Amino acid sequence: PDESTLPRPLDPSTLPPEVPAPPLPVVLSTADPTALRQLAARWAAALATTPAAALASVARTANEGRARHRHRVAFVVDELAALRRGLDAFARTTAGDARVAPPSPPRVAFVLRDTLVPAAPIATAAPEFHAAWERCTAGFTRLGLSSLDGPPARFALQYALGCLWRAWGVVPAALLGVGAGEVAAACLAGALQLEDALGIVAAHTRHPDAPHRDPAWPAPRPLAAPELPLVAGDGPVTLDRLQDPTRWGLRRTRGALSDDLLRVPPLDRCELWLELGADRPGPLDPHAPAQPEEPVARPEILPSLRGEGPPRAELLHTLTALYLRGVEIDFAALHRAHPAPRLDLPTYPFQRRRFWHETAGRAAPLAPPTGHPRPGIVEPTPDHPRLGAEP
Repeated sequence: PDESTLPRPLDPSTLPPEVPAPPLPVVLSTADPTALRQLAARWAAALATTPAAALASVARTANEGRARHRHRVAFVVDELAALRRGLDAFARTTAGDARVAPPSPPRVAFVLRDTLVPAAPIATAAPEFHAAWERCTAGFTRLGLSSLDGPPARFALQYALGCLWRAWGVVPAALLGVGAGEVAAACLAGALQLEDALGIVAAHTRHPDAPHRDPAWPAPRPLAAPELPLVAGDGPVTLDRLQDPTRWGLRRTRGALSDDLLRVPPLDRCELWLELGADRPGPLDPHAPAQPEEPVARPEILPSLRGEGPPRAELLHTLTALYLRGVEIDFAALHRAHPAPRLDLPTYPFQRRRFWHETAGRAAPLAPPTGHPRPGIVEPTPDHPRLGAEP
């Protein structure tokens, strides 16, 4: 193997005294809770002698260099001391963000609805987000929109969040676009090209009552069937429905999501709904009238951003929440933006249990025949079919 990818002890002289680092996730997992607490304790002890500037190396070692098990704990930290405190607290009291993941990864649906745009800058939250945001900004500039606010900002936010989650390994089993989120959902599903989606949003921004008359409205062209299952607030979106120009009305529908969506395939099989927005997830309507059909499982809804703190930290808290629930995460892609060597840190704490069969007492030795030349040994006899006699 390439020696540059192997873990090794860290030479403090290779690091500057202080390296400003963005928040990073650190995850550990084992096959049982006892081993998880032991692993956390070993890591806390090892970090006591690890340079404070090595957070990126510690995070990459934990996230990339270990097998995945069902008992999991996760931290989002911006300094090594905070990680050590969290590990020590979990080892002693099990206090922390820990969970047992299901046997198989859950299915995730991306939910795009009318959402707020945070005031804090989020373009620097991750390189993948920044690249997608810049594509939207450049496209709207070509269409004559000099400022990114209102519907253009909402579209850019949802599109960039979708690109970011895909880059981090979260592949949706379905996309749900509600109200103004339908255009971004169709674009992420592969039904609309980015240029056409930008044109639709720009036309609605300038002429909300007659967007078809705006020069930015895309020219009719053959649309592709969605590459991923696409659902709108009024049901599944087929290729025929995509061809209807009135489909893109950017209808505002803030508020609860309808319970009817729980019965729409494949949303009915998605255990997690990930909201691509910057406010708290819209709840499923608690006041919906009772349905005659059999009750269905209600998914857990997670926000990408809450708009309450630093965007990168909020994104990573959602990332670790997905990881704790069993979603496959591409941590290698996450660490690509902050490369660091892997370190020689504690590995799995095997429990070393004995599995020998214990008996109540020893069996008595077999007594030899009287006068046998070799006491304690039973040799084949001509009249014993299991000790070598001919049949």
